[in-house]
Amino acid sequence: MLERRFSYFLIGLAAGAGAWALFAPQSGRETRSLIAGQVHRGRVLLAKSGTMVRDSAAGLLSRGKGSIQHVNGAFKGAMEAGRTAFSAH
Repeated sequence: MLERRFSYFLIGLAAGAGAWALFAPQSGRETRSLIAGQVHRGRVLLAKSGTMVRDSAAGLLSRGKGSIQHVNGAFKGAMEAGRTAFSAH
């Protein structure tokens, strides 16, 4: 289902880009320059997004490790308290 929607999106994107190129008020050289600039902007934004996603994933991983260490410490404390209580009786 998602692949079909994405395919429709790409078809619409291509059709829109084609119509835009046909009806562009600039010359061919200006239009190509404009397209090249937009492609460059898209690449920069994609690179920034990738960096943001990587940093976010690293933060989540770090928080997850901290939570696991916290739970592990609590579990060890409970086990030690159980051993102490058991050996006292």
